[in-house]
Amino acid sequence: MALEKYYDTIGSLLVTQANFTPFPADVEFWEQIPMEIQREAVNKGEKYLNYNWGNIPALRYMDFKRNGNRDAYENLNFARRIALCCLTVAECVERKNRFIDDIINGIWCICEESSWVLPAHNGGLILPNVQKPSIDLFNAQTAASLALCVYLLKPQLKNVSSLIADRVEYEITRRVIDPFLKNEFHWMGGNHHIAASNWTAWCTSTCLTACLLTERDKKKRTEFTIKAMKILDYFIASYPEDGGCNEGAEYWYHAAGCMFDALEILYAATKGEVNIYDDPKIEAMGSYIYKVHMCGKYFANFADCSVSASKGGARTYLFGMKVKNSRLAAFGANDYLITNTKTMPETMNMIHKLMAMCNARAICSSQLGYQDFPKSSYYIDSLELLCVRNEIFQIAAKGGNNGDNHNHNDVGSFMVYYDNEPFLIDIGVETYSQSTFSSERYGIWTMRSAYHNLPTINGVMQSDGREFAAKDVSHDDTSITCDISGAYPPEAGVISWIRTVELADNNITVNEIYALESPTDDVTLSLMSWHKPIIKGDYILIDDVMIDYPPSLMATFEVIEIVDDAKLTPVWGDKVYRILLKFKAVSQNGEINLNIHRA
Repeated sequence: MALEKYYDTIGSLLVTQANFTPFPADVEFWEQIPMEIQREAVNKGEKYLNYNWGNIPALRYMDFKRNGNRDAYENLNFARRIALCCLTVAECVERKNRFIDDIINGIWCICEESSWVLPAHNGGLILPNVQKPSIDLFNAQTAASLALCVYLLKPQLKNVSSLIADRVEYEITRRVIDPFLKNEFHWMGGNHHIAASNWTAWCTSTCLTACLLTERDKKKRTEFTIKAMKILDYFIASYPEDGGCNEGAEYWYHAAGCMFDALEILYAATKGEVNIYDDPKIEAMGSYIYKVHMCGKYFANFADCSVSASKGGARTYLFGMKVKNSRLAAFGANDYLITNTKTMPETMNMIHKLMAMCNARAICSSQLGYQDFPKSSYYIDSLELLCVRNEIFQIAAKGGNNGDNHNHNDVGSFMVYYDNEPFLIDIGVETYSQSTFSSERYGIWTMRSAYHNLPTINGVMQSDGREFAAKDVSHDDTSITCDISGAYPPEAGVISWIRTVELADNNITVNEIYALESPTDDVTLSLMSWHKPIIKGDYILIDDVMIDYPPSLMATFEVIEIVDDAKLTPVWGDKVYRILLKFKAVSQNGEINLNIHRA
């Protein structure tokens, strides 16, 4: 247990609430932030002057239970928090009290909300039970953001009324601090034996921030911090030594990334005495994010992860600096420097916004460099995931199992990237709905193996569950081989299906050697494409890349329309394509080879 050595002494190590300074609040520090970033912060804050904080009706909360719609409530809820974060940072920069009234309005509106828990996380209730506060991701995050607003602007707010800070403290105590201490929520581990996930780190980091900024009682602060450290230890212990995140790159931001947030809060609250940054596992958990980076803004995106995930910017830079991994630090610094908006105007997490602001000067003056297209090869053993890059193509290919967090049935799938874009793709996941995390999950097309780069055998797709897994996985620096037959249920009638995906200097080969229980012509290989394919006699042309396929297969494709989906449309536009390579003749054993290369 990484933090266990501090359990007995944390009470003496913790600074008091009055002396806890997780981020600089003094005027002199904020004046030293680069001027162009100060101007951006003020401009983003001005967008919310005289902001209409609006009304959030009970009916919008009820939408999720009634029809599965999450967006109707979440859009209203999130907009308030984004506005408050922008206003607060603008006032920290400008210090003219120009934003204070709008900040007070925002604080008061959010405190007046019956619950900070999202409808989708409300335990199946149609409305929140205010007598039994629960803690979800956004309850905890709201508490941390409110506490940081008060911490940064306490003198200005007190000049108006001391009741503002008092109200925030009251709400955080009843909604977060007391429920955290009295309950064992599923994300905490404890006696629930539920696998740790991004919830574990995300909730813990923000709950801990809120408590240490508002709770004055030493005994209560100590008890809270010990419990938080035990939860973090549970989270860290759940990770493999190689740091692999089975939730995918998009969730790294909220998983290992939020673990880092919590470690920084503990570091600040103990003046550096609680420090586990020399633990190799912590460094490995950080370095995962550049290992699965493929090209440009794109990542290997298995499971619910979007192909366009966050690199983390300033936060990743700081993570790299703390674990002394210069590549990780450079990866984050480069992301921050090339981003147009350096004040994170769309974030609701005030911790992340402040990390960006408070490290701006260091990053802008750093000499770190990161090459976006190095030849590289990383194999993450715990995920059975190979990511290989050269100047022409990049591939991500996996063995794995179908019991991951945010799982899709995708054992043995692969992705190809070309010309700085995804080429053969994993589409990701649609906007979350009531079905996404229910017994109906694998009825959703994006979760099913037939909509990944995989075979459908005798009309049968892969099944979900950890027992449906790849076998005999092997790899070298440019290829991965595995038997994916174990991912299919018995009715597929597959004895073995050995897939090898290899990246050579100028091409990619996909080799399939199969053995079936009986002869069949009911086998189809699916390939998902972002761009429209043109099918010729023995090859498929997509832009200026050819996919050669054997004469034993017949190629067709279908268009999959994407209708205004908040997750998919910004990435893929209004359509993607599914190429179908179908057996022409009856076969029981055989071999198929695909060759992907420039035309």
